[in-house]
Amino acid sequence: MKDRTGMFIISGCAADAVSYEASRYGQGLLTYTILQAMKGVALREDKFVDVNTLLNYSREEVPKLAAGVGGIQEPQLLIPKGGSLILGL
Repeated sequence: MKDRTGMFIISGCAADAVSYEASRYGQGLLTYTILQAMKGVALREDKFVDVNTLLNYSREEVPKLAAGVGGIQEPQLLIPKGGSLILGL
């Protein structure tokens, strides 16, 4: 479905795993990393969000943050073949 529709999907974790929220971040770890990426890491020209970069950043950073709160969390990422999606802010 992701390839036919061009849908980008990220979930906080697999269905049988735990997705963490931590008071030090003020929300869930996945949400925190997505917001961080939108503030800088995933930006092009300081005004466009590259969705592929954003999701990959979150997939890499969430396990590090989870380890910092004593847990294990691995986001699941499904992206369509053939590129990314650029959003203007």
